[in-house]
Amino acid sequence: MINEIEQEQELAQHSKYLMKKFNIGEVVERGQYVILSKCKHVDIFRKPIDCVIKESLHSEDEPKCCTKFCFNLINEYQVSSQLSHPNIVQPQCANFKYDGGCSVLFPQAECDAFSYLLNGVLDISVVKLYFKSMILTLNYLHNQQLFAHNDFKLENVLVFKTENENEMFQLTDFGYSYYLGNKHNNCRNYSKYWTTRNTIFLSPTNCQSIQFKQFRNLREKEGDMFGLGCTLFMILFRKYPFGSNLPTLNEKLKVCEDIQKFGYQYFLQFQTAFNIYENDWVILIDLIIQLLVIDDSCRATSLQLMNHPWVCQQNN
Repeated sequence: MINEIEQEQELAQHSKYLMKKFNIGEVVERGQYVILSKCKHVDIFRKPIDCVIKESLHSEDEPKCCTKFCFNLINEYQVSSQLSHPNIVQPQCANFKYDGGCSVLFPQAECDAFSYLLNGVLDISVVKLYFKSMILTLNYLHNQQLFAHNDFKLENVLVFKTENENEMFQLTDFGYSYYLGNKHNNCRNYSKYWTTRNTIFLSPTNCQSIQFKQFRNLREKEGDMFGLGCTLFMILFRKYPFGSNLPTLNEKLKVCEDIQKFGYQYFLQFQTAFNIYENDWVILIDLIIQLLVIDDSCRATSLQLMNHPWVCQQNN
């Protein structure tokens, strides 16, 4: 049973069950019904490892009743558990439908890509690595596994460090994801929760579909690629592509139309956020132009971009 909680409440606190089960540390992110915290976990070799635990709380009135946030968390675990790719975060373990909430344990990252790529000094080699990592990941999802992520944004890409202190980008948060081989059925089950998503990264087609509740018209894979284009814009200019973090559909359409109409000239009004050679600037702008397209059928696909020089190069 999914119990929709609508009334305002104070920010979430971890359930008593979870506080007893895990050594909970610093809170990373906290909302009204979902809380993410650092914790220690003992692996199968009895070795303590650093993790984060994501808990979706049940209603205080119905402590055994799942909410829509539990639904997303359970779906996130089920989807990510069946995927196997070096650039996808794998959950460690899960506890569902206990007295107080549902929770999933994940490996602890350095930070998310929003914090890492939009703050401080940035090198173009890191941007190339981010792009390559995400194209490899999206191609795996779209063309090998027939999944779409459906919530692609910088906050849902985590940054890990290798033993050599090199960056590794991994995609996470598959709460809105589903298998496209049974699309109509899955749309009925999952798409009703898309209204809670941030509209920045939604393609115009998907914005319209949600607005008019025509969920069978969703273009999921194409929507992921639009989201990737938005993130490249944000990395290059450190600003939202549509002027605000809550753009209207008309604002989004106008920007996309101007990008296609004016091409490279459109981007000269913005200041680049880091030092970059002109050739690399042109390549990044070209990618943004290919991705921020209104017509889904004209947008670059993950399969097409597998042949991009930044993806094909062994060392960026």
